[in-house]
Amino acid sequence: MRMMPKYVTREGWIEVIIDDTGDYAKFEERVNVLTKQFNLTFTEKLNDHEGTAYWDFKYKDCYLTIHHNHYLGVSLFAKELEKSSQQENEYAKEIGSLLFEKIGK
Repeated sequence: MRMMPKYVTREGWIEVIIDDTGDYAKFEERVNVLTKQFNLTFTEKLNDHEGTAYWDFKYKDCYLTIHHNHYLGVSLFAKELEKSSQQENEYAKEIGSLLFEKIGK
């Protein structure tokens, strides 16, 4: 069992993998932690009928996305992807690590 989230560096942005099982219940569990324990609210929720969700929220002074895909799992990243700043990438890593600690796996 992994004890820390996995960081994947893409072209200008970092994706924080916090669960790689693809189980939608894991996504819901992490969303509940974000709303109840971190007091975050979602500014936009996009769900398709193919098992993918993109939910945006504001953390500190930037916008992040929690993403679910039934093939890939649950991840976090800066909403602006390639245009994201170093600070936004750091916040994604920060909240991803905190979320991972709260869930315990």
